[in-house]
Amino acid sequence: MLGRSIRAVLWLGPAALLWAVLAFVARVANVEGAAITNILFVLALPLTYVAGVGAVVHASDQPRRAVMRVAALTLGIIAALTLLEMAAAVRLVHWELVFKALRGEQQHYVSDADLGFRHTPNARGSGRLRSDVEVACGLPASRADRVTVTYDPRGYRNVATLTRADIVLIGDSYVEGAYVSDDEVVSGFLQARLRRPVANLGVAGYGTAQELIVLERDALPFEPRVVIWFFFEGNDLYNDQEFENALLAPRERRAEAWTARHGWWRRSLVRNAPAQLRILLYPLVPSYCPYFGVVRAGSHRGQKVLFAPEAAFPWTDFERSRWERAQQTLRDAVRVTRAHEVNLLLVYVPIKFRVYRDFIEPSPGGELRDWTLWPLPDLFAHFCRTEELACLDLTGVLRDAVRAGGMPHAPADSHWSPEGHQLVARQLEDTLTLLGWLRPVVSRPTLTGVASDRASVRYDRRRRAGKTASSGTTRPGP
Repeated sequence: MLGRSIRAVLWLGPAALLWAVLAFVARVANVEGAAITNILFVLALPLTYVAGVGAVVHASDQPRRAVMRVAALTLGIIAALTLLEMAAAVRLVHWELVFKALRGEQQHYVSDADLGFRHTPNARGSGRLRSDVEVACGLPASRADRVTVTYDPRGYRNVATLTRADIVLIGDSYVEGAYVSDDEVVSGFLQARLRRPVANLGVAGYGTAQELIVLERDALPFEPRVVIWFFFEGNDLYNDQEFENALLAPRERRAEAWTARHGWWRRSLVRNAPAQLRILLYPLVPSYCPYFGVVRAGSHRGQKVLFAPEAAFPWTDFERSRWERAQQTLRDAVRVTRAHEVNLLLVYVPIKFRVYRDFIEPSPGGELRDWTLWPLPDLFAHFCRTEELACLDLTGVLRDAVRAGGMPHAPADSHWSPEGHQLVARQLEDTLTLLGWLRPVVSRPTLTGVASDRASVRYDRRRRAGKTASSGTTRPGP
């Protein structure tokens, strides 16, 4: 009996030693340590199983029978994994989405023949979300509170159903309000400040090409006085490229072509199960995220701030060509809004790293020290001047907030915090007041069935003085 126990311990010993080494290496806070940890973690799973079954066999008083049982169990596991993997291969199941649902991270997306995808109409969810950086780095959720997300019958993030709106916001996840609850989104703050109905037509993952369709198909029926279009420098150009690839398919198969990019490996159980297990074992084997810095001064001094790796991609001829294409899309938007006598305000949304770069200490050995910034702010400003457009660059106001000790972005996420959404809403209110596009209202309008006052301030070419305000707003020129 003692001999069998010793043999079982000898089988389990190497596995325990491997996990001990793995736990130690995982706590080495650098990119090399993270890479080694990922390799050791993948190796540790099958080796632990072999050590476990070996210990069971050598601890048994009937080793031959134990071998037969272990063999049957192993074959059963292999057969089950094969069937589950085949289900992913033939598109019966998407294991990444399954595990997201188990974690309460449903994406609420459905196919759309015109846009490729959109949010599920009338969907509502609440849960402890992981940030986009936490998802990218395999980290567990750091926030303790729950985020509530509500979509209207069109699949846009509006708690109330709107039939008319004086102001429509168009953009991506920044406008939609990623990582904040329904009552913390810029559209809600702006509506409360202006006492006018504001429709939020932002969708995470959209680029300018899809947003032009949103403008023509969904924004104009609101009969808005003002359309505020947000351009995000981080991924709008890449999203446009993906959408153009989807447009190569016939319209009736366009949504299918869009989702086809989720191939077998993206859907695979073998790929997604270890990632889920890694999150569960985070206390033992923590994941390392190299995209962080520490705030140097102010009330948030010492605060660890995570970044999405947008600045890791250099500005090349490809990005320049995509910017040229995006400019044409924006010109089309100008043409559409002017034809409908709607005022258009273009808003530049900088990446988080551009806002915080001068106020943080990059992690030692991390990647932030090698990141570069694109020349897009200057190109955007030049485009606005050339096309005589009203534009607002949010870089300055966001940087001023950080300089003053604020945190306009969520520390663990690349998107705005509730503080940031409030800040942007105030800036939009000031900009619209400066432009003179909205007349004062006497009473608060209702949210459903709002009557549209078409005697709004129209696009007045005589008032376009072409000056730039200190807030970063550019009036349209003559």
